[in-house]
Amino acid sequence: MAAAAANANAAGRDIPPQRIVLWPHRSLSRSGAAALLGAVIAGLAVPIMAIGASPVWPLVVPGGLTLAGLSLALWQNTRAARHGEIVTLGPQTLRVSRWGVQGAEPVAEFSAYWVRVSLESDFYVEDRLTLREGRRSYSLGEFLAPEERRALADRLRNALAA
Repeated sequence: MAAAAANANAAGRDIPPQRIVLWPHRSLSRSGAAALLGAVIAGLAVPIMAIGASPVWPLVVPGGLTLAGLSLALWQNTRAARHGEIVTLGPQTLRVSRWGVQGAEPVAEFSAYWVRVSLESDFYVEDRLTLREGRRSYSLGEFLAPEERRALADRLRNALAA
């Protein structure tokens, strides 16, 4: 009996953990942001070239401020999108860690047997994906669309049931 239990535990350890990486959708890549800045620079340069060199200063200052503001907004958007979550489901545990600008940090660890996956809607968030174990809970994938959270909940439920 003990040998059978040892073989079952050894077989359980041989199963590689499933890893799910979540990150927010980015509609504008770095190359797209560079192309947008290039188009704005070209658009600002056309009237300056058409007018000539003498009355250019009234156009350069607002154009420069526009370019600086757009560059700052694109940089902030790119920086904010560099985060995500990693869900690792092993034979015994479900571990969630966040990664971002500062690197990865472990956030929550649940027993794979006791954790429950639930979708809850409230006034602020439609289909909030929550992992629960006893009194502990963790909201997962807050940056995902509701359809993506539903698909992730189904995937986690299927993986936990297996």
